[in-house]
Amino acid sequence: MPQIRPSLLIVLSTLAASTGCTTHVIVEQPKPLDININFTGHLDLVIHDARDNLEQITGEKPTNVVRPEDIGLAAPSGPGALSAGTGEPELAAASWEEAVPVIWKNRSAAPAPMYMPIASESELKQSMAARNAQIQALWFAKLVGESHNGLLAPKGALTPEQQALVTAENNDRAALYTAEAQRRKVTTDEVAVGYLLARLGYAKPGVWYEVRNANKEWEWKQWHQ
Repeated sequence: MPQIRPSLLIVLSTLAASTGCTTHVIVEQPKPLDININFTGHLDLVIHDARDNLEQITGEKPTNVVRPEDIGLAAPSGPGALSAGTGEPELAAASWEEAVPVIWKNRSAAPAPMYMPIASESELKQSMAARNAQIQALWFAKLVGESHNGLLAPKGALTPEQQALVTAENNDRAALYTAEAQRRKVTTDEVAVGYLLARLGYAKPGVWYEVRNANKEWEWKQWHQ
């Protein structure tokens, strides 16, 4: 059975205007994505945006509210951390738009990626929206799981067509994470975790996802089982 390698696969996707075809250039990072667990309040802003983006991608509102501590990570603290009562960021500024520069203005830019995405964030999200129903069907059927690195991992036997679908999804996710990290001056780890928590908002009983255990190791778990 084809397996997704643990390293982060980056795909540069763009529409060829003259042919209407999609061109893919694959660049592979040599090391697996290593999640930095020492997050601060700005992670909650990333999670907030990831939830908004997934509502656009799925066309649905989430049914669960999942926080970092629910998957074994420390709860973010400091400016921007979510209020325990409302699930919304505790912002010192009067509005979301005013708060973002305050929280991120002193952060250095994320390390330069191995590539510059050709497809825009909007195009990547449109591509993900087009296959969302099929991806959710695989997840709900327990054939794939949501990994801590924000990518899908096979949890059952996939057909060649299903594997191609998962690979395309992971390629778009990886490119989106890098693009957002560069724009927001955060790490790709933070963006990936933000999307994992946002996707768990759509989890149904029995679906596979990763959590960090007491030994600080990532392990697979089934939702509410």
